[in-house]
Amino acid sequence: MHRETILRRLCQAGPVSGESLARELGVSRTAVWKYIRKLRQQGYQIISSPRVGYQLADSSDILLLEDIQKEVTGNWQVQLRAEVDSTQEVLRTLARKGAEEGLVLVAERQTLGRGRLGRKWLSPHGGIYFSILLRPAAPPWTLLRLPLIAGVAVAETVQEISTLQCTLKWPNDVFVRAKKLAGILCEIDAEVDMVNHVILGIGLNVNNEIAEELRQQATSMRQECGTSFSRAACLGQLLNRLETYYLAFRGGQVDPLLEKWRQLSSTLGSEVVVSSPGDCIEGKAVDIDKDGALLVRRASDDTLVRILAGDVSLKTISE
Repeated sequence: MHRETILRRLCQAGPVSGESLARELGVSRTAVWKYIRKLRQQGYQIISSPRVGYQLADSSDILLLEDIQKEVTGNWQVQLRAEVDSTQEVLRTLARKGAEEGLVLVAERQTLGRGRLGRKWLSPHGGIYFSILLRPAAPPWTLLRLPLIAGVAVAETVQEISTLQCTLKWPNDVFVRAKKLAGILCEIDAEVDMVNHVILGIGLNVNNEIAEELRQQATSMRQECGTSFSRAACLGQLLNRLETYYLAFRGGQVDPLLEKWRQLSSTLGSEVVVSSPGDCIEGKAVDIDKDGALLVRRASDDTLVRILAGDVSLKTISE
């Protein structure tokens, strides 16, 4: 509660004195200073001036739960944390304890964020990082559609609030101008014929700085557009669209969404290399099937191969 109160006050115009914060919180000025120090450690840009007080830097973009909830029109139950190791891991623990479908965990920062195949996902302040707990009454083999549907939702949301045009790489990446803007991770706990739960994680680069070593491969909305965006508004619109598309998935109305994915795809029509343990397939990606599997025309023998999993590299990108 103290964190939310301090951030809310700092979001208001003008500096806020440590004395007034201490009085409002019912704590000492030393305690206020410790809260400010912790917020700075979490990535918040807070300026302090003697005899004036504390103030957010102009470039700061703060996520507040109240602001997110104002943007969300559906039934998601949103929780916000300043920092976690991984939203996927925290939500996995909650799922196993019986948490209900629709729980959304958002974090300002992740210290151990990850993508597919165990790859590290850097999660500095300024991006959007969240995971959703789903419990669909659907056969496990239909769940490959979920990251494709989520990719469509991310791409459409970005295009709606910016001038950017997105493309999608099978099965889980969102690109802008051949650089990665967002990643999607879908982790499933299931038995042979029954799904226990799904944790759908999304990382979207909004206002965050891209690490220097990744600037040839990744980008952010701010970097591409030269302006910052409201992360609360972006997250709210994305969650609203995801709910609509998830309900369509549960109702069996997936074909129009898969067609949207095809229209946004940079994979289809490209020469690809699909790597998986013990196998490597080269050929042309020609389509996805009704379950979301990638169909590749193998170069060596012209056979059509159905890909359910694997690491896809594009030899050429069809924008």
